[in-house]
Amino acid sequence: MFVLFNGNSIPKEEFQLPYSQAFFTGKVASQKFLIHKSKVFLLEESYFNLMATMRKLRLSIPMSFTVEFFETEIHKLLSDNAIENTTVVVTVFDSQILFSIDSTFYHEKSEFIIDIYKEIHVSSSYLHAQPIISPDIEVAKHYAAENELDDVVLLNHDKTVARTTLGNLYAIQNDVMYKIPSKLGAYTQAIDSYLEKVISEKLQLSLEVKSISPFELQNMDEMFISIEGFGLQSVTKIRSKSIRNTVTKLLAQNLLNS
Repeated sequence: MFVLFNGNSIPKEEFQLPYSQAFFTGKVASQKFLIHKSKVFLLEESYFNLMATMRKLRLSIPMSFTVEFFETEIHKLLSDNAIENTTVVVTVFDSQILFSIDSTFYHEKSEFIIDIYKEIHVSSSYLHAQPIISPDIEVAKHYAAENELDDVVLLNHDKTVARTTLGNLYAIQNDVMYKIPSKLGAYTQAIDSYLEKVISEKLQLSLEVKSISPFELQNMDEMFISIEGFGLQSVTKIRSKSIRNTVTKLLAQNLLNS
């Protein structure tokens, strides 16, 4: 396995990430790019999301950081690793850039159990809408693992649904699909704008952006999580309630083929 660091291809076992205060202060921008059949899915949308994160973190953006640069570097990494389907993680800090294959590449699970985690309230500030370093997320992931859960729903300071540790939560009831707005704690993800397009073109559902209470969530017919750099994960159970995943399966089939 190889990584690309500042343009240099280095075997992963030989690569050592240089010491940087950025990892202690949180001034690290990261973006996941989904690769499907050697094609960078949502290249421009993912690129602009990374640039937005860098601006919000007040990181310098070199003139060389163009869409074409990222596409070339990603394909170089794919070629070095002889891989066609994966997630590439781009990490930027201190004017340095690392391209790597996601070692924790997510694989869809046929059974997926979630619960609501009430001990941490995530911020709904514009900065926390980006995938930045967050100890809160790590604590929530640890709680999920301890309780044999696949993920947990995080609440905002208004005690309504914000997102999960993996991504943004969508809920379906009758013929309406509900999405949490970023101002209430949802992530700003490249995949979501494209997902909304597929929903409007392929499914007979209306999409409503609104606040959802924990009580309302537990009464939904169906739920799924949109995960940047991966796709969709259907939820099969919330607490003790089993739920269907019919629409999610149909949506996932159309996502990469649209």
